[in-house]
Amino acid sequence: MTRSINCIVVDDSALSRKIVRTALESIPGVEVIGVARDGLDGLERCKELKPDLVTMDLEMPRMDGIEALRQLRTICPDAAVVMVSGLTSAGAESTNQALRAGAFDFVLKPVGKDLDDSIRILAEQLTEKVAALRMRPCPAGATPATCICAASAPAEAKPQVVQPTAMGRSENEVRAICIGVSTGGPVALQTVIPTLPADLPVPVFIVQHMPPVFTKSLAEQLDRLSRLRVVEASDGMHATAGVAYIAPGGFQMKLEPNLTNVTIRINQDPPVNNARPSVDYLFQSAVQCYGGKLAVAVLTGMGNDGLGGCERVKRAGGHIITQDAETSVVYGMPRCVNEAGLSEAVLPLGRIADKLLQLASQGARLCR
Repeated sequence: MTRSINCIVVDDSALSRKIVRTALESIPGVEVIGVARDGLDGLERCKELKPDLVTMDLEMPRMDGIEALRQLRTICPDAAVVMVSGLTSAGAESTNQALRAGAFDFVLKPVGKDLDDSIRILAEQLTEKVAALRMRPCPAGATPATCICAASAPAEAKPQVVQPTAMGRSENEVRAICIGVSTGGPVALQTVIPTLPADLPVPVFIVQHMPPVFTKSLAEQLDRLSRLRVVEASDGMHATAGVAYIAPGGFQMKLEPNLTNVTIRINQDPPVNNARPSVDYLFQSAVQCYGGKLAVAVLTGMGNDGLGGCERVKRAGGHIITQDAETSVVYGMPRCVNEAGLSEAVLPLGRIADKLLQLASQGARLCR
């Protein structure tokens, strides 16, 4: 049995506080125990009330949301912070900075046709974040009565392992890397991508569940930190070794073979698994281009996006690695792949880049 999630709303706008509070209170199992007008006030309220969840505006007087987040890590280290961001370049930059500083996730400020519509839009976003928060493991020493996490799911039947088909691994050669990630992804990618070398012998394709503008900011930040080049993908780009391509938010990223290379197609095909960009969509197109000459990684995130794509990768004979539960912010996407018997290696986040590099380098040696 799980208890209610206690929340504090931090925002300098009275209207925004009302919208966020009403949206939270519409979610079953959520209770708003306090509000604050700025970062300093928010820290005092958190120190006093010890919330499970804090929604934090980015721009506030006296102390902004990022500085409040940093200090909150000391005051309430177990509290999850969800940033409330505008859909602007500046908002995307600040939000990605907040995620690197320890924010659990973020939601977009709603722009509804009226107050009720704005509350509904925000409630839909926050419902997903609350569900993801409940998937986090209980802290050490927590009891069911004190833990906000959902009760463990009943044991499932032993999964059926999908065996590689005859078109499987051609001497284990790897021609491309694909990565799928969601909640906790910016920090996970910041651990993996900068570790890869500038002369990586294959291209890297990434789906991170994010809205438009945010993926461009993420690509720019990763590019500054990395030795290989990182870009937000655009339609018509040709896949190049040593370049990481991030699918733009709000679009699907598809790989198409041509006579001499692979072309990236960016389109607005329907969402897959309620996601656009979708991990499954990318992985399935990658199999059509590369067959079993793929290494894919499914990292932290909620839901099962990537499972169907991994089934196709496995049948083609490609390599599948997943992040372990201990280092995942939300052990949802990798767990689905593991429980289906598809993953050949379950690794902590810090070892995933080395494994991908090993597979890519092995393929390059075999091509010589």
